[in-house]
Amino acid sequence: MAIPHAEHGLDFAFHDIVNLRLRTTDPRVHAFYRREFAYHLNDLNGCRSDSPVISLDISRDSRVTGDYTRCMHKVLASWAQMVRITENGASISVNGNTPSIPIVRHVVVQAIMRYKAAQRGILMLHSGAISRDGQSVIFAGKSGSGKSTTTSLVLCTDERWTHQADDFVFLRPGPISLAYQTTLHLYWHSLAALPEMANRFSHWERHKLRLFSFVRKISNEKIKWPLRVPPERIWLDRAIEDVAVPAALIYLCSDTTGKPGLQPVAEPESVEDALFDMNVNEVGHFITIAKNMGLPSNEELSAWLTQERQLLSQLLKEIPVYELRFPPRNRAEFTRRYVVDAINTLVKS
Repeated sequence: MAIPHAEHGLDFAFHDIVNLRLRTTDPRVHAFYRREFAYHLNDLNGCRSDSPVISLDISRDSRVTGDYTRCMHKVLASWAQMVRITENGASISVNGNTPSIPIVRHVVVQAIMRYKAAQRGILMLHSGAISRDGQSVIFAGKSGSGKSTTTSLVLCTDERWTHQADDFVFLRPGPISLAYQTTLHLYWHSLAALPEMANRFSHWERHKLRLFSFVRKISNEKIKWPLRVPPERIWLDRAIEDVAVPAALIYLCSDTTGKPGLQPVAEPESVEDALFDMNVNEVGHFITIAKNMGLPSNEELSAWLTQERQLLSQLLKEIPVYELRFPPRNRAEFTRRYVVDAINTLVKS
């Protein structure tokens, strides 16, 4: 059944950085993006005139004509896409199956948002972020280091903190962090560490989390399907701080052989390579697709990554950097008892 004509389009404004304009006749696509980017929905005012516009046209009609590139990701997702990137934005036409809906958002749409943000001097860093009293703490680290779990543990333990970002955060030199609100991407180990959250999930959702955990394990971390949940459902009525000043960037160390604790990093350059590689890995699939399409060109891709590296280097000079090393066991208890208090000392009263 087609959705009403008035609902064919959705406009999202991500601060003054980038706009996303969705056009679709598919109710599943419409519902997904409305839920995924609900916080940034700007239907009353439309796209901001002071920032580039990414136009996204998605259908699930298997018939495609024209200069489309066929793509696959994570076994089940399959789609064809045609991308045009201009100085003032980009246009993305996608025709894919149902599993491709969230994958296209992550692999293609978000990557082009990053590309346009970097051109405007904004870094989208793969990290979680929390804030209180106008100050934020950024949690960054390699895949599986526990960014989302650590963020959730702090939020559950100390209600003075609020959620600013789950997957990526906008960082502007100064420094400033800006909210990037999406659905929370939750995994079974996160729920296991947060028993107080269990009653906010249905029996079917808990079953899905167990199933996704099994798939992740047997695929050796290659297939990671999250359960997507609106943040307001978990964090209830906590107000979101749209803009904050980063009090710390905490690098989550995956090595548990050293002494557990939070330590300042005397030379931020020592974690710069790891953070940059982590960020590049998040757009690896898009870069492969882009090279096949020739859009952006190799020179433009190189310039993009160089710009992100320069922004990261500048931000690491402006934001105090710490390394958080966890014990080999009882990580959740360590976070609740030690990490929360340690983080609170970083925020100026």
